[in-house]
Amino acid sequence: MTPWGTAIELDDEHEFDAFATATATMAGYFSFADTVAVWMTRNGVAPQKARSYVGAMLRGLAETSLAAPGRDFAALAGEHQTPGGLNEQVLKLITRDGSFVELDRALDAVFETPAGPNPGRMTRPSIGKVHPYARIPLPIASVSRIDGSWVGHARRVEDDGISHQ
Repeated sequence: MTPWGTAIELDDEHEFDAFATATATMAGYFSFADTVAVWMTRNGVAPQKARSYVGAMLRGLAETSLAAPGRDFAALAGEHQTPGGLNEQVLKLITRDGSFVELDRALDAVFETPAGPNPGRMTRPSIGKVHPYARIPLPIASVSRIDGSWVGHARRVEDDGISHQ
């Protein structure tokens, strides 16, 4: 794994569009973390302590998922809650049957937009040798088509549309 993500080979453009759509959750992730940290602060925890704790907790959960590639996220959610416990209580209050229904709808809406999930695809040859499907907001692995195959590579794309290795 690089600082920018893990390369994942994709089969086709439709799969690429699903990955591009999934990147639309990054701001939501940080807003979730912020909600928890701000709640802690409102309840007497110093802001920096709250941020450090929430960041470390979420990093630990991410590392747990990477260390358990054979278990899906639903299984991990089940393993991280005690029946009748606090984690189960919060999950039930913020989801419907364990699913973030509005998040699912939002992803569908982004994926189904007339311009596609990635209307900023690069087509301007003047800015360098970047494949049209390499424009994904990162830090994650980007993908492109080389010799007919979809391949991933660590890449970041700045807001100006210029891709950097």
